[in-house]
Amino acid sequence: IQATPQFARRRIEHVQQVSPYIDYLLVDSSAGRGVPFSLAHVTEVQRALAGLKSQPTIGIAGGLTAETMESRVAELAEVISPRLVAFDVESGIRDAEGKVSVARMEAFLRASAV
Repeated sequence: IQATPQFARRRIEHVQQVSPYIDYLLVDSSAGRGVPFSLAHVTEVQRALAGLKSQPTIGIAGGLTAETMESRVAELAEVISPRLVAFDVESGIRDAEGKVSVARMEAFLRASAV
């Protein structure tokens, strides 16, 4: 399930009802446009899921690159358990021509291991 800001506000009750059946919840503040994610949005979703018997892994998307990972992971660590986080990256590992870059992917993976 992709949780855009509008989804989080309007449909959080639904997420709470179906949480036993959700393994992964993608928080993408920009709805797939690669804009850096909002920590406030992640916090809102995390707060809504707190106390549920089944805790889905929270996937974070939006503006993630090797260069931004260290600071973004540090921000996330303040509001969410690292064991419940996954990262969704696409534009952050593409080169200037829009092709997936193995070098950028390797750099992203190294930076993600903080």
